[in-house]
Amino acid sequence: MWRPAEPMVAIFHTAGASANWRAFCVGPVADPGTRVSPARTNRTERMEMAASESEKEGSQTPQQAIRRFDVFAEYSRQERLQKGYPEDEAKGYGVWLAKVVAARRFGAGSASTDRPKPSSRTGDHDKETEPEPEPKFRSVGDELQTDETFDHDIIERMGAAFYDDVFVPAITEARKQGKSYESIRDAIRKEWKPVRARAR
Repeated sequence: MWRPAEPMVAIFHTAGASANWRAFCVGPVADPGTRVSPARTNRTERMEMAASESEKEGSQTPQQAIRRFDVFAEYSRQERLQKGYPEDEAKGYGVWLAKVVAARRFGAGSASTDRPKPSSRTGDHDKETEPEPEPKFRSVGDELQTDETFDHDIIERMGAAFYDDVFVPAITEARKQGKSYESIRDAIRKEWKPVRARAR
């Protein structure tokens, strides 16, 4: 098996009045049978560029279709954050409210088990009753809606890269411009086609 030779020093004599010896370093000799094809190099570069573009496009494309539900949940999460609530509570509230509104829209009524209950106290109407403490998370049916629910139902469904790089910034910008949820719920997601739809 051929192996590259170690660097060699070649001695050359230069003729003339100022004749002297000069040393030149000669690098390893390439294997005569090994050739680097320009076409192969170009093909490799094209493949690397295509992979890079595919990765970039993947972050710009949702894994599944974006729903009004997703937009409303994120819009509500950001509103909650603006009011000073922690990130986990804001996520739980956003997905909870989106499910409650969706249930009412489809005629199922409110499935929330955390609606305020009327006071059973009689008399002393002049005294203000203390409001019940606000729960950290709320339930839809028997299921507690937490930040993990938001992550699963919203972020993982569309893809974390798309959520961070496209979805959140777009809704944030819309809110900065004073746009309501109703004004963006369809327009903002019009161009967000899922990966499968783009592949067709």
